[in-house]
Formats: sequence, C-alpha cells, structure tokens
Amino acid sequence: MENKVFISHASRDYRDSNGKIIEGNAISQIIKVLDDNNIERWIDESGLVSAKGWCEQLKEAIDDCNIVLFVSSHNANKSDNTANEISYAYEHKKHIIPLRLDCSPYHKAIELNLSRLHYLKFYEDKNKALRNLISTIKDIPTPIILNYNEIHIPLILDEQFINGEKPSWLIKDIFISQSIHKSYNSFKTLLKIYSCSSSDLNSYLEKLLTIEGTLNSDVRRSMIVKIIADLTNKDYKFNRFELIIYYIFLMFLYHYINDHVMAIKIQEKIAGAEFKRTFIERNGDDINDIVDGTVKAALFVGSVAAMLTGKGPLKGPLSRVGVAGLKTNEKIKCVKGQTEIQQVEKDFDALKRLMLSVKFQ
Repeated sequence: MENKVFISHASRDYRDSNGKIIEGNAISQIIKVLDDNNIERWIDESGLVSAKGWCEQLKEAIDDCNIVLFVSSHNANKSDNTANEISYAYEHKKHIIPLRLDCSPYHKAIELNLSRLHYLKFYEDKNKALRNLISTIKDIPTPIILNYNEIHIPLILDEQFINGEKPSWLIKDIFISQSIHKSYNSFKTLLKIYSCSSSDLNSYLEKLLTIEGTLNSDVRRSMIVKIIADLTNKDYKFNRFELIIYYIFLMFLYHYINDHVMAIKIQEKIAGAEFKRTFIERNGDDINDIVDGTVKAALFVGSVAAMLTGKGPLKGPLSRVGVAGLKTNEKIKCVKGQTEIQQVEKDFDALKRLMLSVKFQ
C-alpha cells in the first residue's frame, strides 16, 4: 500500500460561497503537486463538512490514509471541523504534516498536539514548501497491507455473539485488514472474548507490532519467519481456545508471507484439536449437588442452634435469615454445571468450524 494523504483544510480556502473552486487558491496548487508526483490523496470534493459537519465518511477517509496534511490558515484555525479532523488523526497515530498558509495561531483544541511538529511555510516560499512537502511524504514509511484477495472467509448465518463480539468478524479483520496494527487489535479482542490470558501469545503479538514501521519487504519477511520459528520450535502448553488462537496466529503469519501450503497444514491441525473435559467438568452437577446439600445442612443446623441458644455466628436476626435462605430454590454452585460446559464446548466447536471454512485461493 502506497502512502495516501488526507487533506484537511477550510472549504473557504478552496471554494467560494457558490461552491466554485477559487482561482489560484493554495489548495489546488497542493493537489496539483501531489498528483504530479503520483501521490494518492483524498479531499472533501462533495462538501461533506459543509453539508453534514463532522461525519462518519470523514472518519473513514482518515482511517484509509496514513498521512494527514493540515492546511493551516485563518479560516482553518477557526473551524471546529478541521480541529475534529486533526484530533481524530492525532488519536489514531496518523502522520500529521502542517502546511501554513499564514501565521494565524492553531485552533485551541489542537494547539498542544501540533505545537511540537515542524511545519512548512507556504506563506514565505510556496515553491520551497511544496518541494519539502513531497520529500517529507516520500520519506514516510509506507504502511503494510495484506494481500486480501487470496483468502475467502464465508459469511456465518445465525452466528452467536460471544461477549459482545462475533468471532467471524474478528477473523475477517485479522486476515482481511489494511494494516498489521488492525490485525493486532483484532487478535487482542479474540483473546479477550475467550478469556485467554496467555503471556506467550501476548508477547508474540507485541513482536508483531514491531514490523509495522519496517519499510524493507525482505526485512519484514525475515522478521515474520523468525516469529514463526520461535513459535513452532518451543513446546508451549496451550489448550482449548488458546491452542486454536495459536494456530490462527500461525495461519495469519504464513498467509502474510504467502506460504499458503503451510497455512493449510496449520488449518489441518485445528481440525484435530479436541475439547477435553476435566474430572470436575465431567462431574460438575454432582459436585454442586454435594456442596449445595452440605452447605445448606450446615447453615440449617447452625441457624437452629443459634435460635435456641442465642449463641454462635448466626445468632439473633442472622439465624432467622439463615433459615429463611433455605426456603429459596436457588442452588449453591461452586463450579460450572453441565449446561455451562456444554455452551463453552459449543463455542469451541464453532470457532473450529469457522477456521476450517477459511479457503486460500
């Protein structure tokens, strides 16, 4: 993916009150020099800001760019809309390049964010400023994008939400993503919804982030290969969801370096993953029955004794509360029952089926 520039500007610096482009305006000169140097750019051509104010389309446009060019001017620095654009870009760690048409102070909402950034002085020497703009953009590392045309993840009908997330959406975001950082975030969410706290998996996800700023493709590939080697040469004791996510991570890494033969082999290992119940899980209901009966019996004896003698930890009003509590049908539980374990197993099998449905083309 090549660098792409979002041009944040005041519409009054670009178009007149009738919507016509102002002759000789600075914005048009900037657009021309970007186009002449084959640098992809995005600018609000349809009047999204003037028509709707700060809107989702502008957020999506900024998300799609890795560079935000802020054309600072008297009009721009009075605009809440441009301030919103720059704040959003700053929060999402975009490369921000201020280009100043005049010496007007920045909007108060973004002054602190921009105060430490070097800016280009269009108002002093526009030709020099435009040359420096192009060289600055070309020096910024291009973001990493995955080859999403080589993988197919089917739509899962009637998929259940797990802790507020649909697993298939997260898998799509991991494999069909515009950057490693987005894949990283989806992996973190996947670990969270399945209550996985593996420090090993988390440490390798952090290593993945170091690749984001690496420009050389050969270096990126060698870094990925090293992570794969580390993951496969050590004897990790993952189980259940951690094991499946470990395999998903390996599939992702192999997919990234276009080794789909190995990705499919990892997929075959997912098919062999089993959900093995522990002794406690197999006998959860019986254990809960025993605990329930024992605790309630002890509570009953203690409460009655306290009522008769006025002594003990359950004396006085607490004794009556203890006896009253026994009248409820609520069962005392200390481990997951069969119904709960069955649901966990269903979630496990659903994640397996999802990953087995992934097709590499």
